[in-house]
Amino acid sequence: MHFEWIIGQSYNRMLWDQNTDVESREKSLGIIYKADKTAMVSPVMGFVFNTEPVKTQMANVDATLKELLYALDSGTADPDKYYDDFIKN
Repeated sequence: MHFEWIIGQSYNRMLWDQNTDVESREKSLGIIYKADKTAMVSPVMGFVFNTEPVKTQMANVDATLKELLYALDSGTADPDKYYDDFIKN
């Protein structure tokens, strides 16, 4: 299985390319390299969210999700009865 699309790395794509036309492959690689060199870096690149200040809120949300969302999502809980509680919590 090839999962290169998950990380967006394009260079190894040619390893699985069935095209035997070397000129076409070289042109494709050139386009990929140029796009990589001129791509803008996102200003949030490297951002890591600090969960410490909101640890309690995250625990409350997680508890509500475990209690109500999965039952509502799967259809095992009556939405007329539990949906408003879910939104409130």
